[in-house]
This record gives sequence, C-alpha cells and structure tokens, in this order.
Amino acid sequence: MPTLNVFHYMDDLKNANEKRVWNMISEYLDSNNVDDMCTCAICLMDIAALTLNHIPAQYQAEENLTRARERTSDAEIYRQLKKAIDVVSKVPHH
Repeated sequence: MPTLNVFHYMDDLKNANEKRVWNMISEYLDSNNVDDMCTCAICLMDIAALTLNHIPAQYQAEENLTRARERTSDAEIYRQLKKAIDVVSKVPHH
C-alpha cells in the first residue's frame, strides 16, 4: 500500500474566514475615520489575529465563502472585529 504524503496538500488548506476578516478590515479602514487608530502592520495583524481567534475556523481545500458565511455571519465577524480594534487601540504591541 503506497504511503500518502498528506503534507503535500497542506498549502491547499485555507481558513476561508481569514480572507473575510482581511476584507472587513479593509472595508472598515475605507469607511471609517481611523485617525484615532494605529494602522501599522503590527496593529492590523493583531486585529486580524484577535478577530480570527474569536470566530470558528473554516478550513477548506477550496475557497467557498458561501459555506463559511452559513456558519459565521458577516455581522458576527464585524462584532468581533470591533472588539479587536478596541483592544488593540488601548494596548498596541509596538
């Protein structure tokens, strides 16, 4: 029986919610006054990480945002994003 090298497929496995979070961060920055918020790469990565840590991961081999939205709404991600922005704004790590 041949051995399947599953590590070969690891690059194909993606968390669909990661793309959703980054899109929402971009939309938030475009549509809100962010003068009182640091938008350096470190803070934005902290915001994304905090948001992703508070929503369920949706690991998929194919990007299927419809299925991911069925499990976690945009409204829930936005709610967690706002919390993450508040936390990082109060205690930035840079």
